Amino acid sequence: MNLDSHVFSFRVPQDLHIHTKFSSYDRSIVPEQTPDLIAGLRHAEIIGISDHLECLVQDNSVDEYIDSVRSYDFYLGLEVNGSEWISTALDINTDYYVYHCYDKDEDYSGIEKLLASGKPLIVAHPYYLNTNLERIPSECYIEINNRYVWRYDWKNYFIGLKDKFKFVISSDAHQPNWLNQNFARYVADEFDIKESLLFKKNKGITNRDSSPITAGLTPPLKLVYLSSAFVSSFLGAGEAFALSLILYF
Repeated sequence: MNLDSHVFSFRVPQDLHIHTKFSSYDRSIVPEQTPDLIAGLRHAEIIGISDHLECLVQDNSVDEYIDSVRSYDFYLGLEVNGSEWISTALDINTDYYVYHCYDKDEDYSGIEKLLASGKPLIVAHPYYLNTNLERIPSECYIEINNRYVWRYDWKNYFIGLKDKFKFVISSDAHQPNWLNQNFARYVADEFDIKESLLFKKNKGITNRDSSPITAGLTPPLKLVYLSSAFVSSFLGAGEAFALSLILYF
């Protein structure tokens, strides 16, 4: 199958919290969620894979995971489940960490050890883990996580945080249909939060305007195309395109 023909015509700027089949013990993972599929879809301009460290250790697949992620020129991350996994994480040559900071003294102390590595540290879905942000150093990046943020009182949670922290927006995708950040980006926009881009664009990721699907289209027609693509998930393709033309013009 030639996945190059399925490249997204619109990409989010960055997605560093993505899982693959290497997170084998996570019940949400499906076997179709492979690095190859993510490479073909290319839904983000900066892509990082951050599978669960405990799964990699239990499967004895750390080296295979590293080779696979690097072979696609993805950034290499690890999702570190609290302080007990920090020493193992530090032994692996990764690009960044996605850290579970539970509301425990040892987990807050563990942050300093990860920061000392000089690599970016993303505090994963803090509203889900009851992380006390008052104890989080400002050098950390706070995650707005598309999987979880909508389930919590986000309208109050993010009040006053904009000027205290840097933020990243993530899908936390465990399945192909989770590879989006729609609600997380809505939340960020509501608070005028600007995400921090931690790395350069991956090699092989072309500019959005160079997509073979929309190349040569004027901006109005690109809008019509993209809106029809969205509406077609509910209607037939022909009806969706016609409706988009009517709404635009």
